Amino acid sequence: MVDIYQQHGAALRRFAHHKLGGDWHRAEDLLQEAMLRAWLQMRDKPERELRVRPWLKTVIKNLAVDEFRSHGSRFETLTDVEADDKAVADHTRSVLVDLIVREAMGDLTENHRQILQHVYLLDRSTRAVAEELGIPSGTVKSRSHLAVKALRSALMTRGVTRDMALL
Repeated sequence: MVDIYQQHGAALRRFAHHKLGGDWHRAEDLLQEAMLRAWLQMRDKPERELRVRPWLKTVIKNLAVDEFRSHGSRFETLTDVEADDKAVADHTRSVLVDLIVREAMGDLTENHRQILQHVYLLDRSTRAVAEELGIPSGTVKSRSHLAVKALRSALMTRGVTRDMALL
């Protein structure tokens, strides 16, 4: 465990710091929790069978999501902003939404990201997308449907619910 901590600890702490929006103390707590879980996992599984760093990053990401959910959505605090600060609050909310959606898009396959960009972000017709990508229109429609489902699922893993109306 000491070797794993020395080899991956700094990078994982930075990763946790990023996921928590800059809280170094909570990042250290998440890293310690992830290392404990790794230690428990390695008791049952030989080290050679476990890809340690990617697994620890996944654990940290899940712990950060749990942390976010347990302290309530950041969006809830924006509704209490005074009238003079509404423009700032609206901008902050849009930045947060943008960050969450970009992160969720990273979970999608390249085909799903590509379809969402063409159909929804660039507002192209099914026929135009099919011609540009060299695939049948039916494939564009089915990929579009599946991509929206995958994006919805990726957003839900980040604590976004339908009633938040992000999309």
